[in-house]
Amino acid sequence: MVIFMKRIFLIIIMLVLVVAASGCTSENSSSNKTYSANGVTFVYPGSWSEQNSTTLQSQVGSIGSVIAVVGDGSKSMFGIAKINVGSDERIASLNEWASSYNNTMKNRGVSYVSEKTLTVDGVDAISMTLKDSDSGSYVTDIFFVKNGTAYLAVYASTNNDQQAIEQILKNLHIT
Repeated sequence: MVIFMKRIFLIIIMLVLVVAASGCTSENSSSNKTYSANGVTFVYPGSWSEQNSTTLQSQVGSIGSVIAVVGDGSKSMFGIAKINVGSDERIASLNEWASSYNNTMKNRGVSYVSEKTLTVDGVDAISMTLKDSDSGSYVTDIFFVKNGTAYLAVYASTNNDQQAIEQILKNLHIT
């Protein structure tokens, strides 16, 4: 379990660094778009577009598989990755994940903003919002398990606007 938790936190750190480097914010649009590929479907803001996942995937490496990245190209980003679990590992419970996540992030100097439980595609999930003191970006990480597979979704915004992530999660479906 320790190996698995370390692998998840490595992914989170990489995603936080990518997001912090881009200086993410959220923009509202009256129309929405639908992403549907790689076994995931969700609705996202109309001012965003699908983004190339190559950079994010190269940072995630073999620890996970990035299955979707959308954003405005410079200010806003939402990404979701499927976590690869080794044969000698197990998926952490939401409480285990939250506890380890909190400890890891506190040790990295990231400010804890909030934690909440929610439902994503009919399953329990945990959402943690942090603030990167260097970039000022807020990063919301959502961990959930669907059909025996662990997923990590990440949303970033400089103003902590939760409307976009709530819209995406409300309509997110894993197939």
